[in-house]
Amino acid sequence: MYACFMCSSLYTSPTPSLSRAFTSSTISLLSMPACDGRVFKIVSLCPKPTRRDKFATIPGLFMARSRQYALIAVVIVIVVSLALSIAPDYSPDVKTGQTIQIGAIVPLSGDLSSLGEDILVASRFALDEFNSYLAEKDTPWRLDMTVEDSTTSPVTALEKMTSLKARGINLVFGPLSSAEIRHVKGYADSNNMVIVSCCSNAPSLAIPGDGIFRMNMDHSHLGPALAHLMRHEGIDVMIPVWRGDTWGDGLRDYITESFEELGGSVDEGIRYVPDTPDFSAAVSILAERVRLLADEMGSEKVGVIFIGFDEATIFFQTASDYESLEKIRWFGTNANAGRSHLIDDPVASEFAHSVGYTAMQIAAGDNPIYEKIRNHALEKLGRTPPAYVYSAYDSISVLGLAIESAGVDPGMVKDAIPKVADRYVGALGDIKLNEAGDLTGSDYEVIGIRDGAWIVLGTYVEGGAVILDDPLFDGT
Repeated sequence: MYACFMCSSLYTSPTPSLSRAFTSSTISLLSMPACDGRVFKIVSLCPKPTRRDKFATIPGLFMARSRQYALIAVVIVIVVSLALSIAPDYSPDVKTGQTIQIGAIVPLSGDLSSLGEDILVASRFALDEFNSYLAEKDTPWRLDMTVEDSTTSPVTALEKMTSLKARGINLVFGPLSSAEIRHVKGYADSNNMVIVSCCSNAPSLAIPGDGIFRMNMDHSHLGPALAHLMRHEGIDVMIPVWRGDTWGDGLRDYITESFEELGGSVDEGIRYVPDTPDFSAAVSILAERVRLLADEMGSEKVGVIFIGFDEATIFFQTASDYESLEKIRWFGTNANAGRSHLIDDPVASEFAHSVGYTAMQIAAGDNPIYEKIRNHALEKLGRTPPAYVYSAYDSISVLGLAIESAGVDPGMVKDAIPKVADRYVGALGDIKLNEAGDLTGSDYEVIGIRDGAWIVLGTYVEGGAVILDDPLFDGT
């Protein structure tokens, strides 16, 4: 049964003009011929779709989740009432012919510059797709994006945030890193600004009620996942090497706690300053610690977890000069998973292959939106994009839909984002935000560099199961 968003008419089946839009248990927000409304599916009599089934056929679409109710009449009342209460046409404070500006603070230089390039391609593609969606509906306004370079610097990110505010822009995509988000948070909160970040995941920033939303899971998910992976691979002693900032310190703590809970031991490791230009001293100390632990435990029992950004390339180049560091396993986080900088450099790529470098990234949805973004990124960038690009696409789409639903008032957009996200299915699949405005739990892809390329090796299922397609590393 279907209920129209605009007039509350009930339909037992889609009209012929809509029937082509339906696949399995899905439905798109296409116009009804009779009333130019939107359709909301009541699925109380239908089986719950799987994550792979529940995708929308065009960007920025809503879909109801299946629930079982005792009385179909109650379901109809609830769904129709909800549909009417959140139905987006266009908000009264959005003027006909208006172009609404949102900000984008992206690292186009600095330690995350290569990721910034990926994110910018995905976010601009999402913007184009969203405006096409508005055009198809004859909605008389469009969305545009003012892009600023954060230089991967918290100080610069704050400067760009204040600049956007001075130009009357209160809705911002980015910044990407948790260190940048922490630095701009006070200003954003006190100036009634809304931030949607694709990539920040420090748990210390998971604060209910603020204006920061993150299309990424926090470290409380990734830490245990990486610990389970290393223990699964027979690592008894973990040596962390980490970037000394909000993101690195927090993730190191979560991985350490989880690894020890699983029976492993953790070396004190090496904490480095984020803008370190030369890692010679740090790598020399690491090589000596690895040698001593390998002699005591066996090299197959010792593993390094590198928690950093693009500086991983320089670190790997330096580490390649030490035989002891090539005899143990290396692991990484989502910050470097699927990233091009490690495979574009021949020395770093060869070292990553020799140590069986393995990392994790969020598992995106297997659906047409995912494929469309992937193909677009391949065309524009000439490389397979990391999972962050799918978070970026969904961030822009959800923000745009919230503006469509609530207008441009930051407080109204802030209230609308969780409701929009709850009914949105995009590149990441069927998403939902928790009370802190962060992406709720999902699975991770296990991904590694082998023979100069990133390949998917398996999956980590939330709760502790590591499912591998092939052995992660055969020592060759």
